[in-house]
Amino acid sequence: LAGRNTIDPRVVSLYACIGITFPAGESIERIYASILKNSFAGFDAAVQEATLKLPQATMVLHQQVLENMPPTPTKFHYIFSLRDLSRVFQGICQADPQIVNKPDTLVRLWRNECSRVYEDRLNEDGDKTFLGEKTVAGLIKTQFPTSAAVAL
Repeated sequence: LAGRNTIDPRVVSLYACIGITFPAGESIERIYASILKNSFAGFDAAVQEATLKLPQATMVLHQQVLENMPPTPTKFHYIFSLRDLSRVFQGICQADPQIVNKPDTLVRLWRNECSRVYEDRLNEDGDKTFLGEKTVAGLIKTQFPTSAAVAL
Protein backbone atom coordinates (compact mmCIF):
# COMPACT_ATOMS: atom_id res chain seq x y z
CA LEU A 1 0.00 0.00 0.00
CA ALA A 2 1.15 3.48 -0.78
CA GLY A 3 -0.80 5.73 1.53
CA ARG A 4 -4.33 4.47 1.06
CA ASN A 5 -4.13 3.27 -2.55
CA THR A 6 -3.05 -0.19 -3.59
CA ILE A 7 -0.26 -0.57 -6.13
CA ASP A 8 -0.45 -3.24 -8.77
CA PRO A 9 1.98 -6.09 -7.97
CA ARG A 10 3.38 -6.00 -11.54
CA VAL A 11 4.48 -2.40 -11.01
CA VAL A 12 5.88 -3.16 -7.57
CA SER A 13 8.01 -5.97 -9.00
CA LEU A 14 9.91 -3.41 -11.09
CA TYR A 15 11.08 -1.44 -8.05
CA ALA A 16 12.85 -2.12 -4.81
CA CYS A 17 10.33 -1.64 -2.01
CA ILE A 18 11.54 -0.52 1.39
CA GLY A 19 9.29 -0.44 4.40
CA ILE A 20 10.27 1.83 7.25
CA THR A 21 8.45 1.67 10.53
CA PHE A 22 7.48 4.75 12.46
CA PRO A 23 10.19 5.56 15.03
CA ALA A 24 9.56 5.10 18.73
CA GLY A 25 8.29 8.07 20.71
CA GLU A 26 11.47 8.27 22.74
CA SER A 27 13.56 8.51 19.57
CA ILE A 28 11.39 11.30 18.20
CA GLU A 29 11.56 13.18 21.49
CA ARG A 30 15.36 12.84 21.57
CA ILE A 31 15.68 14.09 17.99
CA TYR A 32 13.54 17.16 18.58
CA ALA A 33 15.16 17.82 21.97
CA SER A 34 18.58 17.97 20.31
CA ILE A 35 17.24 20.26 17.56
CA LEU A 36 15.74 22.61 20.15
CA LYS A 37 18.88 22.50 22.28
CA ASN A 38 21.00 23.68 19.35
CA SER A 39 18.45 26.23 18.13
CA PHE A 40 18.04 27.81 21.57
CA ALA A 41 21.74 27.89 22.49
CA GLY A 42 21.81 31.71 22.50
CA PHE A 43 18.69 32.13 24.63
CA ASP A 44 18.33 32.72 28.38
CA ALA A 45 18.93 29.71 30.62
CA ALA A 46 15.30 29.67 31.78
CA VAL A 47 14.08 29.50 28.18
CA GLN A 48 16.56 26.71 27.40
CA GLU A 49 15.29 24.76 30.39
CA ALA A 50 11.68 25.18 29.24
CA THR A 51 12.54 23.81 25.79
CA LEU A 52 13.42 20.47 27.39
CA LYS A 53 9.72 19.83 28.12
CA LEU A 54 8.41 20.77 24.68
CA PRO A 55 9.17 17.51 22.80
CA GLN A 56 7.34 15.37 25.33
CA ALA A 57 4.37 17.75 25.49
CA THR A 58 4.17 17.88 21.70
CA MET A 59 4.29 14.09 21.43
CA VAL A 60 1.47 13.77 23.98
CA LEU A 61 -0.57 16.29 21.99
CA HIS A 62 0.14 14.46 18.73
CA GLN A 63 -0.88 11.10 20.23
CA GLN A 64 -4.12 12.56 21.60
CA VAL A 65 -4.92 14.08 18.21
CA LEU A 66 -4.25 10.75 16.48
CA GLU A 67 -6.40 8.81 18.95
CA ASN A 68 -9.34 11.21 19.18
CA MET A 69 -9.54 12.59 15.64
CA PRO A 70 -9.32 9.74 13.14
CA PRO A 71 -10.08 10.39 9.48
CA THR A 72 -13.69 9.78 8.50
CA PRO A 73 -15.55 10.27 5.19
CA THR A 74 -16.44 13.84 6.22
CA LYS A 75 -13.06 14.47 7.84
CA PHE A 76 -10.84 12.78 5.27
CA HIS A 77 -8.15 15.43 5.74
CA TYR A 78 -7.64 14.50 9.42
CA ILE A 79 -4.43 12.66 8.60
CA PHE A 80 -1.68 13.69 11.00
CA SER A 81 1.92 12.56 10.63
CA LEU A 82 5.50 13.26 11.61
CA ARG A 83 5.39 16.19 9.21
CA ASP A 84 2.99 17.98 11.57
CA LEU A 85 5.42 17.57 14.46
CA SER A 86 8.16 18.99 12.26
CA ARG A 87 6.04 22.01 11.41
CA VAL A 88 5.46 22.76 15.09
CA PHE A 89 9.17 22.61 15.87
CA GLN A 90 10.12 24.50 12.72
CA GLY A 91 7.96 27.40 13.86
CA ILE A 92 9.42 27.29 17.37
CA CYS A 93 12.99 27.26 16.04
CA GLN A 94 12.36 30.54 14.22
CA ALA A 95 12.03 32.33 17.57
CA ASP A 96 14.01 35.50 18.19
CA PRO A 97 16.04 35.62 21.45
CA GLN A 98 15.05 39.26 21.98
CA ILE A 99 11.35 38.44 21.85
CA VAL A 100 11.31 34.98 23.43
CA ASN A 101 13.20 35.96 26.56
CA LYS A 102 11.03 34.19 29.17
CA PRO A 103 9.65 30.66 29.48
CA ASP A 104 6.11 32.11 29.46
CA THR A 105 6.68 33.55 26.00
CA LEU A 106 8.10 30.25 24.76
CA VAL A 107 5.08 28.32 26.01
CA ARG A 108 2.78 30.83 24.35
CA LEU A 109 4.74 30.42 21.11
CA TRP A 110 4.40 26.63 21.41
CA ARG A 111 0.65 26.97 21.93
CA ASN A 112 0.35 29.21 18.87
CA GLU A 113 2.39 26.81 16.72
CA CYS A 114 0.27 23.84 17.82
CA SER A 115 -2.83 25.84 17.01
CA ARG A 116 -1.44 26.83 13.61
CA VAL A 117 -0.49 23.27 12.67
CA TYR A 118 -3.33 21.23 14.17
CA GLU A 119 -6.30 23.46 14.90
CA ASP A 120 -6.27 25.26 11.55
CA ARG A 121 -6.90 21.93 9.82
CA LEU A 122 -9.99 21.10 11.88
CA ASN A 123 -13.40 21.89 10.42
CA GLU A 124 -15.77 21.34 13.35
CA ASP A 125 -16.11 23.57 16.39
CA GLY A 126 -16.24 20.55 18.70
CA ASP A 127 -12.88 19.33 17.44
CA LYS A 128 -11.38 22.81 17.78
CA THR A 129 -12.69 23.06 21.34
CA PHE A 130 -11.29 19.63 22.18
CA LEU A 131 -7.87 20.54 20.86
CA GLY A 132 -7.56 24.14 22.02
CA GLU A 133 -9.43 24.32 25.29
CA LYS A 134 -9.02 20.80 26.59
CA THR A 135 -5.91 19.17 25.16
CA VAL A 136 -3.45 22.05 24.72
CA ALA A 137 -4.71 23.93 27.76
CA GLY A 138 -4.49 20.77 29.87
CA LEU A 139 -0.93 20.11 28.71
CA ILE A 140 0.10 23.66 29.54
CA LYS A 141 -1.44 23.41 33.00
CA THR A 142 0.32 20.11 33.75
CA GLN A 143 3.67 20.58 31.97
CA PHE A 144 4.10 24.34 32.45
CA PRO A 145 2.02 25.35 35.50
CA THR A 146 3.96 28.59 36.15
CA SER A 147 3.41 29.75 32.56
CA ALA A 148 -0.28 28.82 32.33
CA ALA A 149 -1.61 32.28 33.18
CA VAL A 150 0.38 33.97 30.41
CA ALA A 151 0.24 31.21 27.79
CA LEU A 152 -3.51 30.70 27.96
